[in-house]
Amino acid sequence: MRKLAYLRLMRRKLHKYFDVRGVLRRLLSLNDSAHHIALSFGIGVVIGFVPILGVQTVLSLGGAWLFRLNAVAVVSGSLITNPLTFLPFYGLAFKVGSWLFPQPGEIEPFPLGSGMDLEQVLAFVKPHLVEFLLGCAIVGTAFGVIFYFLLRSFIIRYRSGNNGKSK
Repeated sequence: MRKLAYLRLMRRKLHKYFDVRGVLRRLLSLNDSAHHIALSFGIGVVIGFVPILGVQTVLSLGGAWLFRLNAVAVVSGSLITNPLTFLPFYGLAFKVGSWLFPQPGEIEPFPLGSGMDLEQVLAFVKPHLVEFLLGCAIVGTAFGVIFYFLLRSFIIRYRSGNNGKSK
């Protein structure tokens, strides 16, 4: 009984990270062209791969204002990296970066749970920072382009099948 209540509570708390329908509903209800919404979302996805967690929303809003993009779409795209997805995405980015731009030396496994302080973590990460940042740029751009085309075609199909009406 307690376990079931705990699972329900966790589901409610984590729902905002997996509410794909809600994000799509918001994007489809925007009064803008399919190209502009998809472009804004794709740029948000690229911004989401900036490896400084918490800065993506500020960068998204600033980029939307500076380049006259749709702020809702840019912020929605930047939320692709959230507390539940950033490890696999950044792991992929590091793999791609280390494959395309190999640095001399062997990559040692990160010593998790060893009580490292910030200085030790930075010393561990520093030799591979270029690989990681370049991987983030490449993977983020690739995901942004993919999401642009997927979202654009989805919006066009939705609007043509719906004759401009919203559900």
